[in-house]
Amino acid sequence: MTVNFRVDCHTRWGQVLYVVVEGEVHQLKPIGDHQWSCSIDSGANGLTYHYEIREGETVLAEFGTRAIRFNAEDKTIDLVDRWR
Repeated sequence: MTVNFRVDCHTRWGQVLYVVVEGEVHQLKPIGDHQWSCSIDSGANGLTYHYEIREGETVLAEFGTRAIRFNAEDKTIDLVDRWR
């Protein structure tokens, strides 16, 4: 199944947004003003994730820790978050 992450989050120039899913770090790509997204494949029927703002290797902020469950029959899961 595909899990799509989309988040509205203000960052400063040079900062990058990441989503950490079950300890695995994925970089989100900018898709508009303060909008970021990425997609991952997951075989699980649940996951825990949080977001990180980084500048280089330095983690400046962590936010949005969540644990979710979903049906194994689902082909696509869309997760939309907003952090200001």
